[in-house]
Amino acid sequence: MIAVFKINNKHSVLTAHKLLARYMLSVAWQLSIFVAVGLFLFQPGPLFSQTIGPTSIAEESLADFSSQDSGLVLEPQEAQNLLEKGAFHLALRLANQVLEQGGTPLAHAGWIKVKAGALIALDRKAQALSTLEAAPSHLYENHPTLWLLLGESYLDSGDFTKARDSYSQFMIRHPGHKELFRAQLGMGLAALAAGDISEAELLLNIYAQEGDQSRVEPLLIIALAKLAQLKGDTESINSYMTQLADLKLSDRELYSRPRIEALALWHSQNRRWQIAFSLLEKGLQINPSTKFRSFYQKFVQRWLLVYHAKKRGADNTTLGAVRNLIRGGLPLQKREEALDLLLERELAKPIGLFQDAGLLSTGPFLARPIDPNLRLLLAKAHLHLKNGNEAWILLNRLPGKRALRLRLQLFAADLQPKYVDLINQLQQPMPMDEDILKEVVATMFAFTKNRQLAPAAQLRMVLSTLSKQTKVRRALQYQQAMEKDLTGESNSALTLYLELASDIGRDGTDRDADSLLPMSPYQAAAEILISQKALKEANELQKLQ
Repeated sequence: MIAVFKINNKHSVLTAHKLLARYMLSVAWQLSIFVAVGLFLFQPGPLFSQTIGPTSIAEESLADFSSQDSGLVLEPQEAQNLLEKGAFHLALRLANQVLEQGGTPLAHAGWIKVKAGALIALDRKAQALSTLEAAPSHLYENHPTLWLLLGESYLDSGDFTKARDSYSQFMIRHPGHKELFRAQLGMGLAALAAGDISEAELLLNIYAQEGDQSRVEPLLIIALAKLAQLKGDTESINSYMTQLADLKLSDRELYSRPRIEALALWHSQNRRWQIAFSLLEKGLQINPSTKFRSFYQKFVQRWLLVYHAKKRGADNTTLGAVRNLIRGGLPLQKREEALDLLLERELAKPIGLFQDAGLLSTGPFLARPIDPNLRLLLAKAHLHLKNGNEAWILLNRLPGKRALRLRLQLFAADLQPKYVDLINQLQQPMPMDEDILKEVVATMFAFTKNRQLAPAAQLRMVLSTLSKQTKVRRALQYQQAMEKDLTGESNSALTLYLELASDIGRDGTDRDADSLLPMSPYQAAAEILISQKALKEANELQKLQ
């Protein structure tokens, strides 16, 4: 028997049937209890920050596919086996495929269980709850463990009364079920989350002594440590957390969100910040989820405020880069270097810094005022990562040429389809310096290439005021040739390209005059000739450039 269970031998042991009788007679738990255990992350001296819920597994990517065969021969239990092995998206896809085909609800009961289990594993608890609530009540008799999934979903949503009721329904209806102790653990977690400390202590200690002895449950250890914290028992806290750290589990269980968050908070309480962040970042790499990223960004903000906000000197760690990027008053070059370092590390070992709820996503930053330089830097990073909407939000109403250049780059990269505001801004009187000019021309060509001819024509109008410049005039003719080629007038396009090519070397026109073009007019003309099977002619042109 491991230490966590030995510690609780002083408590009286109740059998599962006594526990059941106790709850059938009691009405205390039926009252609406909504006083949750406070979030301790931002208060002095806490250990745990969130309602303790079922283990959260990472979101994973799976290429989209569709079956041409309407008959799926896979059985629900086979999909359940895939789910238990970690194929969460695949299991969800299979369940949706069957459920969308229609048929009798009874035949689909097993698939509803698979779907709900996959959604819970993917940290999509609200969708899991909707799926379970929509299931007909008689399905719960054929698949009683649906009560357990429903209890976990209510627990995660914060409805502790309904969570207890779901677990209780399972215990009352199926007192001899092999997973009875799972409901007992759920009852204890719900009581703890609702702030019913005495009930939580009783239930959790019963589970510790009579539960599934074949497996050490991390959620139980976390809950017992929380109880020890509420009683001010520091020695027991350290004992539980040491045991939690030493558990032998698979990587997914080892780096599950509840376990890693609990350990990170414990280490931070003891000022072991580097250990805490190392655990968090490894957890985000293995089990990424929106909730996990949200916890990480709050944890970093706490670290900045409480411990390392005033640290000086060189620091090339991820945390040092975050500090240098976020803090105002540093030279812009220093902040750019910090952003480059974060981008490099995110591409090598992603932890979701720039994803939804990530530390450097628009949500956390736009929740409070940030200086224009930081907005620009973050927009640049999101542009690099092709997060067009995030970059556009950061650039919204931001004045200045640097912001305008980034907006133009968004359009040139086809990452932002809304161009009306941009055209209006360009049409206002303003100096068109070399950098802005390059971006405007590149955007015009990008619109043309993507057959967005209306905004391309509007940018032609903007540039026509500068047509006295040779390179602008040639860019406008090149764009006209591109447009004709795209609309089927390839011979007219060829003529325009050849005119541009023949002008080089005459009237002082040199190759520098084509610095704004996406490729030389020689090559553009050659490509049309190649498409017309005029290979010898194309070869001659290519030799001239």
